[in-house]
Amino acid sequence: MKHTLHIVKSRYVSSILLILLLAFVSMGASSPVNTEQVSAGQIAISKYVMAQQNPALGDEAKIKAAIDAYFTLRYEGQRLLRSQDFSTLVAEATADWVKKEQDKRDIELYVATRFDLNYLSYKFTLDFDQIDVKVNTATVHLRENHEVVFKATAPEISKLGGLEHTFALHKRNGAWVIEKDVYQDELSQQLTHMTVEEIKKQVDENYQADLIRRNSFLPRQGAMPGLKVLAKLSTRDLALNSYSYNRSAAVNYADTYWQNYNTAWYATYPDNDCTNFVSQAIYAGQGKTPPNTSGMQPTPRDYNNDWYYVWNNSGSLPWIRVDSQYSFITGNTNKVGPYGSGTTNLCGVDLGDVVQYYAGGIWAHEGIVTVIFQQCGPISTYLVNAHTINRYHYSLANWATYPLRFIRVSGWRGN
Repeated sequence: MKHTLHIVKSRYVSSILLILLLAFVSMGASSPVNTEQVSAGQIAISKYVMAQQNPALGDEAKIKAAIDAYFTLRYEGQRLLRSQDFSTLVAEATADWVKKEQDKRDIELYVATRFDLNYLSYKFTLDFDQIDVKVNTATVHLRENHEVVFKATAPEISKLGGLEHTFALHKRNGAWVIEKDVYQDELSQQLTHMTVEEIKKQVDENYQADLIRRNSFLPRQGAMPGLKVLAKLSTRDLALNSYSYNRSAAVNYADTYWQNYNTAWYATYPDNDCTNFVSQAIYAGQGKTPPNTSGMQPTPRDYNNDWYYVWNNSGSLPWIRVDSQYSFITGNTNKVGPYGSGTTNLCGVDLGDVVQYYAGGIWAHEGIVTVIFQQCGPISTYLVNAHTINRYHYSLANWATYPLRFIRVSGWRGN
C-alpha cells in the first residue's frame, strides 16, 4: 500500500514544534519558508512529535510518522549538503547501525560535493508491505522509491525503485523509535568491506580522473581514446555476418524495463539481475525480440564461453555474470553475439554501452548508459539504468566510490 501520512492536530504541542510554528508565523502566511531557518527535516521531526503525542492515532500511524521523518531527514541532508540529527528518532544514537548510517551519509555528502550530486528537488514514496506490531515492538517491511533531480543533470529526473528496508522499532515512553534499518544499496554493501577513508580515497581518484579527462578532451575523430584495439578477426568470422548495434533500441528497452522484469524471458534473478538485465537490453539493440533467436544460438552451445539465452532454462555465464560478459564481448572475434572493446576512459563510452564497477575483489555490478549530457564531460553527466538496485537515468557519479570500467559495444555477429 502507498504511504499517505495524515496529520491530526493535537493539544499537546512540543516545545520544538511551538518554536518552529512561531518562526513560520513570524514570516507571514504568504511568505516562502526560509529553509535555512525551518527545513523540511525540522518540520518532519515536529510532525513526528505531534503524532506520538496524539491519542487519536493508532500504533501504525505513529510508526509511519517515525519512518517518514527518518527518510525526510535523509533526503534533506542530500538537498542541503548538511548532516542531519537523527537522535530524536532512534533508540540508541551510538548503535552500530546508526554509526554505519552516519558513515554512509558522510560519504554521500562527500560525493555530492565533489560531483554536484546534491538534490535540487526530491519526492519519495514508501510502499509498506507489512507492519507487525507486538505490544511495544514492531517490525516493518517496506520498499523505498524516489524521484530526484541532481544539480549536475537538472532538470533530468532520476529514479530509484523498490529498495527493500526492514525496520525494527520499539515504544519508549509512549513514542515509537527506530531500533534498526536494514537495507542493501551499493554504498551500504561497500561499507561492509571498506572503511570510510578508503572509499573517500577512491572518490578522490575518480574526481582527479574526471579533471584530467575534461582538461585533455579533444573531439572524437576515428578511434575513440582509451579503447583497446581488437584482435585481428580470425578466418572463422567469414562464416558469420556482422551487424550494427542499435543503441536507441537498447536504451529504449532499458528505459521500459528498468523497474520491471520482462515476462517474455523465462528466468529472472531478483537478487542479482544486473547482468541479465543489461544482456537483455543489448539483445534488443541487436534487433531481437524474445523468443526470436534467429542467428543468435551457437551450435553446439558452450555454457561457460558463449553468449546466449536458453528459453525455459537460463542464460550462459557471459549472459548473467559481470566478468564473463566483459571477457566475451571484448574478446569476441569469431562467435555469435555482441563484440566490442574495453576501456577505462569515459570518452570512449556511448549510449547503450556498459559500465561495470569493482567491489569486494571482483567486478561485481553493472548498468547500461542511457543518457549522456556531455560527451567526454564530467562523470556526473553520464546516466545509467540498472537492476538490483533498480535505477533509472541515475548519475554515474553515484558509483564514484568504486573503480570503473566500460564495454564499448561495436556490433554483433550472427548467421
